[in-house]
Amino acid sequence: MARSTSDHEATVDVSEATPLLENNTGPSDVYSRKGLFVIFICLSLIVSIDIGAGLQLAPSNKILEGIICKNYFPDFADVDDQRCKNNDVQGTLAVLRGWQFVTQIIPGLLTTLIYGFLADKYGRRIILFISIVGIILNYAAFAVICWFSDIFSVWLTLATPLVMMMGGGSVVAASLVFTIVADVAPESQRATTLFILGAGTLVGDLVAAPMSSILMERNVWIPIMLGILIMIISTLGIFVLPETLNFKTLGRIPEDLETTHSTTKDNSESTLLSRIKTEGSQLVTAVRLYIWGNTNVALLMLTLIFTSLGNYARELLLQYSTKKFNWTWAQAGYLLSLRAICSLVLLSVIVPVAGQILISKYSLTAKAKDFWIARTSILMGVFGAFIIAFSASSPFLILGVIVLSAGGVYNLATHSLMASMVEPHHIGILFNCSALLQTLGSILAGPLLASSFSLGLRMGGIWTSLPFLIAGCLFSCGAIIAWSIDIAVKKEEIGEEDMASNM
Repeated sequence: MARSTSDHEATVDVSEATPLLENNTGPSDVYSRKGLFVIFICLSLIVSIDIGAGLQLAPSNKILEGIICKNYFPDFADVDDQRCKNNDVQGTLAVLRGWQFVTQIIPGLLTTLIYGFLADKYGRRIILFISIVGIILNYAAFAVICWFSDIFSVWLTLATPLVMMMGGGSVVAASLVFTIVADVAPESQRATTLFILGAGTLVGDLVAAPMSSILMERNVWIPIMLGILIMIISTLGIFVLPETLNFKTLGRIPEDLETTHSTTKDNSESTLLSRIKTEGSQLVTAVRLYIWGNTNVALLMLTLIFTSLGNYARELLLQYSTKKFNWTWAQAGYLLSLRAICSLVLLSVIVPVAGQILISKYSLTAKAKDFWIARTSILMGVFGAFIIAFSASSPFLILGVIVLSAGGVYNLATHSLMASMVEPHHIGILFNCSALLQTLGSILAGPLLASSFSLGLRMGGIWTSLPFLIAGCLFSCGAIIAWSIDIAVKKEEIGEEDMASNM
């Protein structure tokens, strides 16, 4: 939802909720009126929160740049002062943003289990409200520190995410929204519904980026204030959102089975300690089964560490373009719209069509289809990162952004592929382990690539692109591993393997 939400969170939530065997018994395929209302509210909430956060992304970079610039040049008077593109200023900005990225993740990492337990015990709605209030307070505290930068040090912004210990931040909020929708969506429509919600984040980016760029031309603080206001207004939707903790979709769960399930859940997870023990046990099981017991899955999870490290380079894209090509922050903001458009077209048109062609024309299995989409996507990540790194003009930078966007499909395809390689009842454990590895990768990526940008600025020349060179190398490591994995490609190959095993 908010910017700190990494791309893999939506993937994990969608995949864990996706049924492997559809129930086609009539009523389970039908949305209830209440369910549709819940889905509409959740979609509106996602879009509005993402618009609010997206409006503030480019302006906050410009404001931080101005504050840092003033520290280096006391006679600084204008945010467009070219001295702000000084290597020292840009290096400090990169390091600051890198550590901000880390501190945004930590509250969710530390409190996910706690708020998950509370949501199961006291209801989703109240915890979601607390989570979004925490997100709003984080943005408000950031704005206050920047507004009174003559009183507060800009480095104090590293502490503002601490307020998201109240609610867990965007990690918990996104998880709760997807959980609420999973509660009310019919079994056979659940995956489609969750993917629609995921697309809501792209719509938010698509709307927010150009709006932010236009408003920044008038005053850099307008999109900041408007973004916070939109977030505040969005909380009104929670007050009309029905509680879904005990929601019953017609035909989904027989009454006696649901009662038994609820009783078992209350007995087995009546305390937070039992929840922590359960999650810890599942993590140990995941490591034993997948890291030690399934080579292909373990290798795919290893690639996700490399891609999560490399993906942080996207966070530096705006600053990189303003430094290397002397763009304004408003101009750089349009790159976010371009990236959102590319991702939307890929997910809604290109990937589904390509998948259908691979299955119908080339007789590939669904697993092989995901495999080839993942392989192609990670190569696009490699090419995109290196195109951006070696871009000598704006058109090549734009081309690199487009190609790099295609690399964003890798996460989705890989999770789908891993799900097909394990037993259905192990999917949740597998994705929990995957999410943990990706989160740890993201925490390492912030300081690592931000520091590399600062170092590259001091070295000058091609080394200005050092973060994207490193990202390209990280994607390359992932690509080598992905292309070294071998699985059955065509349907007839599986048939031959089955016949051989039965002889």
